[in-house]
Amino acid sequence: MAALAKFGDAVPLGDPAWYQGLNTPYYKATHAAWRQKIRDYCDECFEPIVDDWEQAAVKNDLDKCHSYMRAAYKEAGRRGLLGAAVGTWPKSFTEHPAPPDYDNFH
Repeated sequence: MAALAKFGDAVPLGDPAWYQGLNTPYYKATHAAWRQKIRDYCDECFEPIVDDWEQAAVKNDLDKCHSYMRAAYKEAGRRGLLGAAVGTWPKSFTEHPAPPDYDNFH
């Protein structure tokens, strides 16, 4: 079992045990690294546009929403993130390698 650095809001029973620095047989450093990669993607790609995207949706500006969505998918693909969306890493459909020790918890 591995204990990872604390993460999250430290809400008792609100965060997974591994967020609280407790031992876990499932999550390893590779999971924490993958989480950071996803967090960086969200912070860099969504944070700057999320308010405008939401307003476009409220105003039913579907063309603008569609352009944001396509850009998000394109960037996720460029960063090698989309493979995790399908469960088992789709080696035959992507040139991006799976995270080390990839499993369905990534």
